[in-house]
Amino acid sequence: MGMRQDRGLTGMEVRRYRVIQDVIDRRLTQREAGEELELSVRQVRRVVRKVRDKGAAGVIHGLVGKRGNRFFDSKKEEKIIQLWKDKYRECGLNFTHFTEKLTEVEKIPVSKEKVRLLLREKELVDMKAKKGRKHRRQRPRRLHFGELIQQDTSPHDWLGIGKEIQAINAVDDATSRIVYLKLCEHDGTLPNMEAMRSVILRYGIPMSYYVDKASWFKVTRHLTTTISQQSSTEYETQIQRALEELGVGIIYADSPQAKGRVERSNGTLQNRLISELKLHGCKTIRDANRFIDEYFIDDYNRRFGVEPIEKDFAFVPLLNKEQLDRILCLRFTSTTQNDNTVSRSKYYKLQLLPTQLRTSWVKAPVEVSIRIDGSVEVRHRNTREVIPHEVLDLKVPTEIKHERVDRTVNELLTEKHCSRRYGSSH
Repeated sequence: MGMRQDRGLTGMEVRRYRVIQDVIDRRLTQREAGEELELSVRQVRRVVRKVRDKGAAGVIHGLVGKRGNRFFDSKKEEKIIQLWKDKYRECGLNFTHFTEKLTEVEKIPVSKEKVRLLLREKELVDMKAKKGRKHRRQRPRRLHFGELIQQDTSPHDWLGIGKEIQAINAVDDATSRIVYLKLCEHDGTLPNMEAMRSVILRYGIPMSYYVDKASWFKVTRHLTTTISQQSSTEYETQIQRALEELGVGIIYADSPQAKGRVERSNGTLQNRLISELKLHGCKTIRDANRFIDEYFIDDYNRRFGVEPIEKDFAFVPLLNKEQLDRILCLRFTSTTQNDNTVSRSKYYKLQLLPTQLRTSWVKAPVEVSIRIDGSVEVRHRNTREVIPHEVLDLKVPTEIKHERVDRTVNELLTEKHCSRRYGSSH
């Protein structure tokens, strides 16, 4: 009998041949042979047919002397390694992200495991030590899209320029989809209000928000008086007040792990967004936000979003955009001074102007609103009449000094008006 590849049988193949020959000679049943060789009856039948046709060579595996079904061309390996060294390594891609780029951009179909083994074999990646983890229980997802929005800010060197930048991220709990993502220089009340405004304009009013206990979400300073001594509204933040007016619930997380969906999303962003911004040459906040709006959010949701358990949306349609802008703002109450000015030391000083019906506003209670775009509105607290005014001083809080607000406020101070709105659809 001729041996395949002109080689002899190994010890295991000899043993298999003897057992199969016993089956052919009816000294063993197929079931007994299968138990001895740890094969199924169907496999025993196949080997029996091969031995009858080819003799002892029938027990040799069909791929002996041939390339395996998972053989990977060495030229492709070299190309992958070269792409990693020249293009992708400096951007800090992880194995999954790099594999996606190879498949989708470089048109090299390959598995993540192959990439991982190849790069580690060539010692082209550093092993990261795993951190110990505490045991926690998973919280079930909400049922409907829009039932709960988790919002958080992740400070990081997103642009790779050695400067910490804030990324405000809002994730739907039911689907893990990003409904808002934007980089800004500072975190605070108005940047988070801008995120809420964008979500509401695009999707509608959600049922509730899940946030941390930052001072712009929850009053955290020590209270020296009781609520019975002062109005309870004095203990509300601007965001608490706005969400209450919109009929949106607010839930506070006691730990980062409590709002795990958005925290995991932040981790994924630190793995992927930084690399993508480097690959696309985004060096400024404006360029990064444009790339996020036009490409990244849709790509992220396509890869990581899931379908909600219930198909009905929990978002309530927005009926009045102007009313939304009057709610999502910094709102203060003041009493007009004898020179017809109203002021708040940390924020503004305004000169109220006469109208045809009223020449003086002295002692009048007024409500001052600083909107997300930097414009200012003054209304009489009782009659809700809009009062004309001039801006004498407008101090933008550090927390809202990001690129777009700085520009619109400067226009307001120099030209006495603000005509630019910058709310995003995402």
